[in-house]
Amino acid sequence: MPASKLAGVCPVNGYVHIQIRTAVHNPNAQGRRVDRPERQCYRSNMKYNGVILKKFAVMAEEIARLRDLGEVTTAQLDDDHFLKHGVERALQICVEIVIDVAPRILSLEGRSPAPTALDALDGLVSMHVIASAERYREMIQFRNFVVHRYERVDSGVLVAILNRHLDDLTAFRDEVAGVS
Repeated sequence: MPASKLAGVCPVNGYVHIQIRTAVHNPNAQGRRVDRPERQCYRSNMKYNGVILKKFAVMAEEIARLRDLGEVTTAQLDDDHFLKHGVERALQICVEIVIDVAPRILSLEGRSPAPTALDALDGLVSMHVIASAERYREMIQFRNFVVHRYERVDSGVLVAILNRHLDDLTAFRDEVAGVS
């Protein structure tokens, strides 16, 4: 089972280390998927607490699982109920992390609470934590649709996000972490 954990922040070079275990196809394993450890390291200027880093570790794990699916089609999602719902859930978790992290940063910086997730993103822009809130607004709108209109999530929207927009999630993490 894939798992990730925050491996730590190096006190010497400041790199954030996230250990991720992802399942990959191993031709020598007779068609079975096997776990492969992968360490993601990136230079971070983040001054925020471990709660945010732990959330980013969960996000990295979910993104790795989604990427393990490869290129997905609407037909695949329409034919496999559990695959479709798994993709929905993984994407929802990632966007929930964006929604959780934004007000947490505002609070850590002594700012007033934002009434909505979109307002929290605007607060991050005004603090120069993120350059723009636009790509993240679409994520939050997607999450709201999945949560409140769950009975009719279009497979085409899921495929578009999965195949073309996962990097938007990692971009948020990188902006918040001050990756250089």
